[in-house]
Amino acid sequence: MFYVQSLQTGGTLYWKELHSSVTTNSFGLFNLVVGNGTRQTESTVATFDLIDWKVTSKYLKTEIYYSGSWKDMGTSQLLTVPYAMVAEDLAGSVAKLSVRGETSGFEDALFEVKNKNGQTIFAVYNEGVRIYVDDGAKGPKGGFAVGGFDMTKATKVQSRVLR
Repeated sequence: MFYVQSLQTGGTLYWKELHSSVTTNSFGLFNLVVGNGTRQTESTVATFDLIDWKVTSKYLKTEIYYSGSWKDMGTSQLLTVPYAMVAEDLAGSVAKLSVRGETSGFEDALFEVKNKNGQTIFAVYNEGVRIYVDDGAKGPKGGFAVGGFDMTKATKVQSRVLR
């Protein structure tokens, strides 16, 4: 039996459902979807999708029927999953990320990415994009490359195994 309720110790019982045929694996674990069980009459909503998830905290209580009686397996608060927080907002078209800037001079960057020293390494201008690469020797980390997936223009190197 699964309960969706307003408090850890009871409160408003939004939903109560029964899963009458649950099979466990060799470790006693099972998988099921809450909301797909048989609604019980104590539920205050007619269908699972009518639970208002935006108001008050919700708790999931679990009971199993074992040796002729219901055993309380505990209650846990249902917490928000970040993807679920925006799922409804994703219906239809989705706005793209955009960066907007305004300047009167063509030499002023609309958008810049700077390194830890405050030097511009990537900038978007009215006429295009500029990428700045340090003239110094490349360190053990970092670097920049522009290219494609095709190796036709690159020099191919044979690898050898040294013994």
